Order: sequence, then structure tokens, then C-alpha cells
Amino acid sequence: MSDSKDYRGWRAYLKKIAIEPIWTLVTTGLVVTILYVGTWWRDNFASDEWVKRLQLKSVLPHWHPAWWVGIGLAVALFVVVRASYRIYAECAGAAASLRKQSNDKQFDPLPPTAPQVRLISDSDPSLGPIDRFQLINVSPSQVIFNIVFQPVRLEIGVFVVWNPNAVDVLAPGERVILTPLVLATKDGAPTGPCDSLSGVAALHGAIRSRAKASNAYEIGNIAFSCEDTAQQRYLVTIRAALDLLGINLTVVDLNRVRIGSRPSVQSPV
Repeated sequence: MSDSKDYRGWRAYLKKIAIEPIWTLVTTGLVVTILYVGTWWRDNFASDEWVKRLQLKSVLPHWHPAWWVGIGLAVALFVVVRASYRIYAECAGAAASLRKQSNDKQFDPLPPTAPQVRLISDSDPSLGPIDRFQLINVSPSQVIFNIVFQPVRLEIGVFVVWNPNAVDVLAPGERVILTPLVLATKDGAPTGPCDSLSGVAALHGAIRSRAKASNAYEIGNIAFSCEDTAQQRYLVTIRAALDLLGINLTVVDLNRVRIGSRPSVQSPV
């Protein structure tokens, strides 16, 4: 939204609904004032002949002053409602345009430099429940830069942070170990680490204790932002699920969305 359509704050809103349409209010008020003054003159000072002429032609109705005040308030209310609707229409149009741009950008074909990753278990199923994951750069030639994992809020009222939280470079074929660190919450905000919920198996157990019986249960999104060699930024989201024993890992979905590019830094002249 452009600065000319930025209505944040009551001053900007008041300016839009009361000051910008001032010409409409002034002209309407002038007409109402002329009619009221003319009616007052007719009823108090005009001759009988002029009174009859004006009444017969209904040029100046014989209304009580309260009616004229009501007309003025109704006109002012109409102007305010019309200006408010114009603000609403402009904001709705700007929001729709932004949504369309976001959707178009999301479904653009990704370039060859886009990150290509895979999520696997860090342990053999024969060793018992999974405790850590491996995130692998499966691209044969492209490097992934500045990986930053996003905290995820789970249904059980905890935040999960995947460690390490930042990886500078992930070369082709390289992998990084992911271990969830569960943060307890109070009033919807994280309060600090909870050591008993460190690791995938502990996280899975906490979720399973609150979930209905099923063949598998999603452990939440694993999301991180990163950059490619062209300094394009991406948001990668992986939905993973474990079976009831916490041994077998299934990647339900892997989504990559381009979210922009890093601005170029120019040296001062």
C-alpha cells in the first residue's frame, strides 16, 4: 500500500473522512443554511403575498429548526460513511493485490539453484526409537547458505527449536544433525528449555501421550530459511511422521517457497 493510502492512526482516518470531503460538507451546509434562513425570513418578515407564493410552489418548506439540524447531521453521516467505504475498498483492493502477488510468486518455477534436501533418520531402526534426524543437501553441485531453523509451536503447548539453529554452509552431499529442543510454555510464551523433552523420541512420546491411536503421528513441521548461490532466499518446510513406536520415519511433504532475495550491499562512494 502506498503512503497516500496509509490510514494508520486516528489522525489519518479523521483527515480522510472529515477534512478531505470538506468541500461536500461546506456546499451542502451552505444550501441547507440558505433554505433555513429563507424559511425563517418567509415566516417572520415576508409579506402575505410572498408567503403564499413560496408556500404554493413548495420552494421553502415550513419545517421546524430541528428538522434542518437532522438534515445536516444526515448529510454529514452520509459523507462519513461514503469516505469510510472508500477507505475500506482501497484497503481491500491493496490486500487482494498483495495476495495475488504472493500466490503468483509462490507458484513460479524454482530455479536450478534452489535448495534440494532430504530428511532421514540418524539411527538404524534396529537400534530403537529415533532420537535425531539428518538433513542432507542432495544437490550434486549447489551449495546451501545461511540455514536458520524456525521455532515451531506444537498442539501440546510447547515450542520446538531444531538444533543447530544456524548452519553457515551446507555443501553438496553434506549433512547436518537435527535434534529437537523442546521449550516449555506459560501463557503461550516459551519459558525455557525442558531437558526431559530433548530428542525426537522424547518429543514423539509427549505427542503420542496426547494423540489418539493411529498408525503414525506427525511431529510437526521442520522449517528453515536459507539462501542459494544467487542469494535468493527460500523457506523450506518438511512435514515428518513417526509410527507409534517412534522407529520408522515418513516424510509426508517437503515444500520449498521462494521468499525473496538478499538486498545488494553497495560500497559508499
